Amino acid sequence: MKQVIKTLIFGLFLSLVSTSAYSQTSRDFQIAVRMMQQQQYAEALPILEELHEDFPENYEYSDRFIDCLIQLKQYDRALDVANRYKERSEEGQRIEIRIAELYHYKGEKEKAFQLWQQN
Repeated sequence: MKQVIKTLIFGLFLSLVSTSAYSQTSRDFQIAVRMMQQQQYAEALPILEELHEDFPENYEYSDRFIDCLIQLKQYDRALDVANRYKERSEEGQRIEIRIAELYHYKGEKEKAFQLWQQN
């Protein structure tokens, strides 16, 4: 009986810890988005970069990170991030359009138009 109680308490503890971590991540993302809405891109960048690194499978975090890099005119860095998602089938066309947009911002309009025409 004591072993069952210990197991239940441990399970409850793990559940609370994981819920707390998810809540903090969500809060950090909301703070970063709010900073971007207030045009505080340099302040939002480290938060979004950390979320992108900690959760690379979450395209929403990476997309906001790319948006922030665009606003800071860090186009090459944004292209590096975007290119990591090229092979993911669920993001395929969206990321190709995003990459074309980045080439357009960089001034490589011919390359951007070629990508847009392909999609």
